Amino acid sequence: MLPVILVPCRASLLACALAALRLPVCAAGPQGQTPSTDPVNNELAQVIDLFYDIRPDAALAAAKEIEGRHPGHPAGPFYQSVVHYALSLFQDPVRPETLKAFDSDIKRCLEVAEATLKASPALGHYYMGACHGFRARVRAHQDRLREALADGKKAMSHINAAVEVDPDSHDAYLGLGMYNYFVARLPAAAKPFAYMLTGMWPNRERGLEQLQRAAEKGTIALVESRTVLAAVYSSEWENRWEEADAILAPLMGRYPRNPYFRLRRVYIAERLGRWEDALRLADPDGTWMKALTPEVRAGTLASVRYRAAEMLILSGRPEEARRHLDFLRDAPCPSRLKAWIAVRAANLLQYDGRAKEASELYRSIKEGKAKKDAEKFLKEPYPKGPKTVAPLRWPLSEVPR
Repeated sequence: MLPVILVPCRASLLACALAALRLPVCAAGPQGQTPSTDPVNNELAQVIDLFYDIRPDAALAAAKEIEGRHPGHPAGPFYQSVVHYALSLFQDPVRPETLKAFDSDIKRCLEVAEATLKASPALGHYYMGACHGFRARVRAHQDRLREALADGKKAMSHINAAVEVDPDSHDAYLGLGMYNYFVARLPAAAKPFAYMLTGMWPNRERGLEQLQRAAEKGTIALVESRTVLAAVYSSEWENRWEEADAILAPLMGRYPRNPYFRLRRVYIAERLGRWEDALRLADPDGTWMKALTPEVRAGTLASVRYRAAEMLILSGRPEEARRHLDFLRDAPCPSRLKAWIAVRAANLLQYDGRAKEASELYRSIKEGKAKKDAEKFLKEPYPKGPKTVAPLRWPLSEVPR
């Protein structure tokens, strides 16, 4: 999968396994080309840059132009599906026509990819794997697990076939690396299921090596590979925060309209306790948000205001945090942030000596990690209590059923 959309795994084991099947994006010409030699890649560079800079209208138009110039090539419809999927994650609520367009794009891409199998097997298998893996993610988020499983199995079959034909396609190792790494993180009892699904036994070390290979040597999937690797490094599993930030810094500079890179750097700085660095990066009063597309602007503003309030509270500056929480009281706010906003509001109530109101607010919090934090603050009131940083969840919507 192409986008910098790092959707958290759902609680369901099957959905988590399928989420690991996110595949890299690449392209090949319709006559005897392979993903690593495809001349259409040069044209795709513009689409990819537009997509990562979150300029969906321009990216969609560019992908349609590619389909018009290369009607027998899977890249055009596939990249259109990528844009529509991204829009479905940013829209709140998601518009049904967006998902309908995604389904139409994927169907068209599969038809074209299958038609190219004989003349260009690497091309056909690669795009069929990408389409099935991509659709598996959507179906899993919609709790259509039977369909998701069927797509997931086909995805790994095709991506392995593509690598056998074109072993020099470094981009392919993004998909393989994600499978090996993320499925290896599942409970031991789940791994036989993953093996039955794909015929591949997951391996964490191999997965990291494959992700690193794609991040160093990839072409069309280079940005996605680096994004995924940075997300892996900046996790409690790996704790390689500095390496992650080194990957993200140039991406933030290259794609200023994409708030993900900035927000993950803020999260890393918070996890390292570098509160001033985090506040500087969040820049909640800065002008950088004016350039964001409307689809992401409101959610981003709420996210950076929350981060500013959180880091000020946790660094012992609650009075400075008030204005950010006051802003969030009346602003449109993604549902996934609401529980954490309540935690910080209750922190301030404890700071003000309003213990009863704070306790009532803490007890109203039902969301997983936020609830655990709230329970700890009930036992050890702010300014003591945990210094937990809220998980980074971006984008802040989910594909509806």
